[in-house]
Amino acid sequence: MNCRIAAAIIASIVAVSPAQAGTITDLGVVGTTYPIAEPDMLAELQGQTASNEHTRKQWIEEVRTFQPTNLHKLPPATADRVYQVDMTYTLNRNRTDADGKIIYPKG
Repeated sequence: MNCRIAAAIIASIVAVSPAQAGTITDLGVVGTTYPIAEPDMLAELQGQTASNEHTRKQWIEEVRTFQPTNLHKLPPATADRVYQVDMTYTLNRNRTDADGKIIYPKG
């Protein structure tokens, strides 16, 4: 029964809508209107992109050719050497989680 009522309501709305579309009229202008003062956002972005392109190219060139002012020249290596790095870390106490279980033991 509820489905029939819902279908009837939807059918009546659909049937009335085209009839009301023909009765819509222009109500005119109420009050004073002013031109839009803000610049067009798309034009602003395009102008900003065009002006930033030169800055971007300059920045890329500066990064590519960067030399620190306090850079010390290193002499070339006289011999090849290999070093083994020991990355172990010794803990001075047990590391536990929130429940008190040991995650990383001392030592």
